[in-house]
Amino acid sequence: MTVPINPALTEFNPREMTTEIWFKIDNVLSSITEVILGTTPYKIRKKANVAQVQLNFDPYNYCDSFNLKANQWYHYAYAISEDLSILACYVNGERISIGTTKSSFITADIVKFKEITFGYTTTVGLGESKFTGYVKEFRWWNAYRTLF
Repeated sequence: MTVPINPALTEFNPREMTTEIWFKIDNVLSSITEVILGTTPYKIRKKANVAQVQLNFDPYNYCDSFNLKANQWYHYAYAISEDLSILACYVNGERISIGTTKSSFITADIVKFKEITFGYTTTVGLGESKFTGYVKEFRWWNAYRTLF
């Protein structure tokens, strides 16, 4: 499901943002990459063949979660600050590593997203598919948050 973005935000250019989503995956070991949330150019995806979720900022991947279990609710969040040049990611309120990709790729210029699509994306990348599971809640903040 894609929801419209308020046209009054056309001049909106965030320097900080936080995105949160609560989800439950049906098959954590499926062989396809499933897009849980599309807020292009940012996507939260279930990785193929492993029970992990990641943040994608094409072509870069960040914040691989620990191994998740099927049919269990999870909270995934990421916060970006252009001014502080920092990216932070969380699963169930616990901070996780951003990985080995340089955070400057994603923090150098925060981009206003082009969509809000639950369970898919309007900009499908190679190997990406619809999410098989449930989304319970979504929050977006025009701020760099670190407490969940």
